Amino acid sequence: MLSPRFRIAYGGIPGMGVRFGVSHQAQPPAASVLYHGINSDLAFTFTVDGFGRDVEVPRSWVMELGVRRTLGSHLLFDVAGYLKTRDDELGYRFQAYNDPTTDRIINLLVLSNLDTASVKGIDASVAVRAGSLLDGRIG
Repeated sequence: MLSPRFRIAYGGIPGMGVRFGVSHQAQPPAASVLYHGINSDLAFTFTVDGFGRDVEVPRSWVMELGVRRTLGSHLLFDVAGYLKTRDDELGYRFQAYNDPTTDRIINLLVLSNLDTASVKGIDASVAVRAGSLLDGRIG
């Protein structure tokens, strides 16, 4: 699976740097999520227990724009804004299936790809350096 990333930074202004990044990332789920209920059978399992099945691997697009500014030799400010769009998020939902033994429709809780979700945010931090022995960071 290809996960391209592109980052660029500009530090032409003394004491200040600007960065931009874009990436497309695959987020493989944990094995416990994929194999949950793998040995389940409707003969001895409730229909509200989760059943695993083949699903698409969740992916996300991440865009970030940040600025880092130093004030003197002891103080550093860093602010970044980001947008993360998650496609094909995994979750359990009820789906209708035809029961071949009774020729009825039954609703099973199965692992499925859900809709797209977006997350926006701002990260900010302040770092203080006082000599070579003391470092502090907030954020």
